[in-house]
Amino acid sequence: MTMTYATQKLKEACEADINILNKLTEVKDRAPNYGTPGPRNLDQHAKHAHITNNTGIAWVYTNDGNDQHILALGRKSDGAGNGNSGYIWDKNGNP
Repeated sequence: MTMTYATQKLKEACEADINILNKLTEVKDRAPNYGTPGPRNLDQHAKHAHITNNTGIAWVYTNDGNDQHILALGRKSDGAGNGNSGYIWDKNGNP
């Protein structure tokens, strides 16, 4: 499985945090059905999962589920707005 990232800063943020790396391994190992639908504002086919109770990661499976593209890291927020799955998302890894 190939993993790509929306930005270089997002890749660096993901690779610097063991909790995120562990979640990305789970996303890869359980592909292509793992994850909760959304946030649709990032991609119509996006999925997301919790890293902690207040943080999450969003991605899309590509190439028939054989690859994944990491879209953003997110922080839970009551002010997230429609289409955000309850998170404020950041493509540079700083939610």
